[in-house]
Amino acid sequence: MSDRDQFEVWATSEGLISESHGVRFVNSMCDVARKSWQASRRAALEEAAVACEAVRDLKWRGTVFYSAAATECAAVIRALADGDKA
Repeated sequence: MSDRDQFEVWATSEGLISESHGVRFVNSMCDVARKSWQASRRAALEEAAVACEAVRDLKWRGTVFYSAAATECAAVIRALADGDKA
């Protein structure tokens, strides 16, 4: 489920989006809620990417063990955040 789909499910449950007889109604506050949703999601994803980068710097018996995986993890998380901007 895309971020937009998740938002619409939430917004519908909160009464910001409704449908009646095939007509969709969107509360005027829905745009503000969507922008807040996107900002909080980007912030959470950035926190996750930073956590991956922290793991990257861990060493096991003198060897950088998680470096490539942690770097890739951070890149994938940031790509998810970039996808939210679309």
